[in-house]
Amino acid sequence: MITAGIDVGAVSIKIVILDKDNGILASNIIPTTVDSRKAAQKALDKTLEDGGLKFEDIGYILGTGSGRFNISFISRQ
Repeated sequence: MITAGIDVGAVSIKIVILDKDNGILASNIIPTTVDSRKAAQKALDKTLEDGGLKFEDIGYILGTGSGRFNISFISRQ
C-alpha cells in the first residue's frame, strides 16, 4: 500500500510518499504561503509528479502540523 504523510507547518510543508515494500518513493519540502491549502496541494502534486504517481495510487494520507485541519485531501489528522 502506498501512503503519504504531509506536515503543514507555519514555515514549510513537508511531504513524503511511502510504499510498504519499497520505502520512500518521493518527498518534498516547500515554503508555506498565506494560502496553506493551495501550498499543500502544490506540494502533493509536485511530489506525485516526482514519484511518477497519481493521486489515486495513494491509499492513505496522514496530516500533521498546525495547518492540517485546512487540508481536505487528508485521510486522518
